[in-house]
Amino acid sequence: MDVIVVGGGIVGASAAFHLTKKGVSTALVDASHLGQASAAGSGIVFPWPFPWDAPPVWDFKARAAAHYPELMAELAEDGQVTGYEVVGGMSVDREGGDAGFELLRTLSECPEFATMGRVERLAEGEPRRHFPLLPEPYAGVRVEGMARTDGRRARSALFNAAGE
Repeated sequence: MDVIVVGGGIVGASAAFHLTKKGVSTALVDASHLGQASAAGSGIVFPWPFPWDAPPVWDFKARAAAHYPELMAELAEDGQVTGYEVVGGMSVDREGGDAGFELLRTLSECPEFATMGRVERLAEGEPRRHFPLLPEPYAGVRVEGMARTDGRRARSALFNAAGE
């Protein structure tokens, strides 16, 4: 089978990588327009569900949460540079609310969301210690397993690994 993947962003490069890994003859085509999302995105990796997500989305995010770190590790073992790093992250709330703490804590206890790591409530003023630009009265939640990646590097790593 021959497959043509249209679009060379991180999604297209990922599709090409996974197809070539399975032995499928794959061609990737891209118009290289300005403003590509892979180059412009902030690189936040938060593959866990929000309370308003539909049940099929929860299942998809559970599989993504498990797959993404494995994929980045596989690329790194292949000598590719992805810019992926687990750095932790916060959700803040200036009203002193829980910023989704109970849901996130409950999710972190589920085996399918183990990549979340520890979830901790941050009292008023604590988020500012992690990120000094925040106003003092903010409270929040810290999720240990949040990560970041450089979209350009991740896309290039997938593209290069697919071509090998």
